[in-house]
Amino acid sequence: MKLKSILLVAAMFISSLWFIKAQESEEPNQFDVSFQFRPRAEYRNGYKYPRSEGDLKSGLVTQRSRLSLDYRREILSAALSLQNVSIWGQYPHSNTNQSNIAIYEAWAQLKSSEGLFAKFGRQVLHYNDGRLISVANWNQASRAHDALKFGYQTNLHQLDAVLAYNQHRDRPGGGTYYDRSNGIPYKTMQLLYYQNNQIRNFTPSFIFINVGLEEGVEPESKLAYTQTVGTNLIYKPTDELRLTGIGYYQMGKRVGLDENISAYFLGLKGEYNVSDQVKVTAATEFMSGEDYNSPNPNDSFNAFSVLYGGNHGLYGVMDYFVDVPYNTGMNLGIWDNFLNVSYKPAQKYTLGLTYHYFLTASDVYDGAEKLSRGLGSEIDLQFDYSIRKDVNLSAGYSTYFGTPTMDFVKGGDHKVWQDWAYVMITVNPRVFSAKW
Repeated sequence: MKLKSILLVAAMFISSLWFIKAQESEEPNQFDVSFQFRPRAEYRNGYKYPRSEGDLKSGLVTQRSRLSLDYRREILSAALSLQNVSIWGQYPHSNTNQSNIAIYEAWAQLKSSEGLFAKFGRQVLHYNDGRLISVANWNQASRAHDALKFGYQTNLHQLDAVLAYNQHRDRPGGGTYYDRSNGIPYKTMQLLYYQNNQIRNFTPSFIFINVGLEEGVEPESKLAYTQTVGTNLIYKPTDELRLTGIGYYQMGKRVGLDENISAYFLGLKGEYNVSDQVKVTAATEFMSGEDYNSPNPNDSFNAFSVLYGGNHGLYGVMDYFVDVPYNTGMNLGIWDNFLNVSYKPAQKYTLGLTYHYFLTASDVYDGAEKLSRGLGSEIDLQFDYSIRKDVNLSAGYSTYFGTPTMDFVKGGDHKVWQDWAYVMITVNPRVFSAKW
């Protein structure tokens, strides 16, 4: 999509809004145009994958450039968001032949005064801490879904139902086979979410997700379904203390294998505001996995999948365990224990320090030898500065201290220094706003 095509789409969108304005309506209308520019420079010396002696360091600058159009009135809202994600230097000076603009969001929503709503189109889905379904904002491209979402939302209750059905191309000859390597990574998804906000100091929520993945070869194929069900419980006994308990269970069938899934996730987190400037967070989170090379293998598959969550930062910002079953190499699962101290000396500044200690959730065997479960420690330092209300600077430095088991599981050499650093600036101005 070329620039003139983008401008044409924007002009048509704005023209249609002025047409709506011309109609005599008692509902107030609002239209906003905003930009987001987010370049991020990174130094990588062990980011995502531990390095070995002699491995080269790397550096790059990525950028998100996004244009967002938002329209709202009492019963109707709509949004169109276009973005370009690139690495500096990726495209030639005169870029005339490459289409590098994508639609990030394109949706409309109808909502009644009683709280009923229906939202359809390409949209962001994000629930609780984003562990299972997330916008994945750290990723410059972020994540959106093509779906229908409807439900009921008030100050006391939130009930969402999400339905998605995907095809990677038009099929005039018939058939429903879906090649997920070419698009969204599932064929079908049904999601049900409920959150109760009316209980004093206690906020429970419940989620059910059913994902259907295509298995087999076209046209002889079928869907393998995975169900995830669980709860997120938040309790605030005082203004200073917040406790969160998380539990999920996963079941169904593995894609391409006649094997049942039986996996789980458990987490407990406590957050305490020591003062207006200091906050301390401690947590332990356990994600089940397979016993690698165990002499007594399980009858079912026990590695929990994080589905479509945005796990940057949940298991350390060096992203060694973003997709835990895959990133542990052997579906070992992960047990993460961490402590974070956040210090805010002034309104515009925040400094955070986090320590993680990782272990595998399951036993690890190298032949007949049983290895230690310990995978090592990560230390993350982060700094945030709000330069203006629409300009934010963020920077971070992290290092990882591995173990022989980490070498066995993910490769690399734990005796070699591993670190990563970044600097990112986010500019997000609202350049036009109109009400009528």
